[in-house]
Amino acid sequence: MPHENKLLAVAFGGGTNSTAMLCGFRERGIAPDLITFADTGGEMAHTYDHILEMDTQCRIWWGIGIEVVRRDFQGKFEGLEGNCIRKKMLPSLAYGTKGCSMKYKVDPQNKRLLQFMDEKEARECVKAIGYDAGEGHRRIQRAFMEHTKGRIEHFWYPLVEWNWRRSDCVEAIARHGLTQPGKSSCFFCPAMKRGEILRLKDDHPDLFKRALAIEGNAATTKNMGLTGRSLRWADIGAQDDAQGKLWEFLDDQDATDTPCGCYDG
Repeated sequence: MPHENKLLAVAFGGGTNSTAMLCGFRERGIAPDLITFADTGGEMAHTYDHILEMDTQCRIWWGIGIEVVRRDFQGKFEGLEGNCIRKKMLPSLAYGTKGCSMKYKVDPQNKRLLQFMDEKEARECVKAIGYDAGEGHRRIQRAFMEHTKGRIEHFWYPLVEWNWRRSDCVEAIARHGLTQPGKSSCFFCPAMKRGEILRLKDDHPDLFKRALAIEGNAATTKNMGLTGRSLRWADIGAQDDAQGKLWEFLDDQDATDTPCGCYDG
């Protein structure tokens, strides 16, 4: 296995896939050395609750918890939401790039990983990423990344190796009696589809209002919204509930073409 004789770091996304990956490790007698969760500041409440649950479970299983890492601005945490408001912009995915996931997910975890490697005086490590077997296309094509000081980070996709799809992940979590975490993503993610946006509006009006504040504050073209192109969340929210229910069948029509790099399950 690629993790043998190397430090094993887990990029924990807080959703179904990465939770199932930890369950698979437990079943196979694999013990991670480091587990990190990158907090954008914009996760749903159920994700933050699940992080606490899994932190406790990981301490029981392996004696280590989940380290929460964040990207700071001038020594303070503002989060992706605060960054968008300050810069009068939308999340980068709305413009067709993945800068937000790189800055707020990948970079903070890499920073902690390199620090951890220095602490352990290790030159090589393996980073386990929870893409399932149905998401093989999301894998980084290269097998490793070389950092400063000659440190090498190998990429490993256990769920793909085990041929676990989403249903397998759900079953694994159930086997261990854990809460099904649901989808993990920012509440204002441009990858959200019409049905998800309407459910956010109905179930979490406070978060929907904050998402509209990001959209309304952005200095961009008149019709461009959080979902990009000409679709504005404010326009979706203004429609009547009856039409909104019909939109759930049109989820694939207006979503951004670029999948979110933060998505987990």
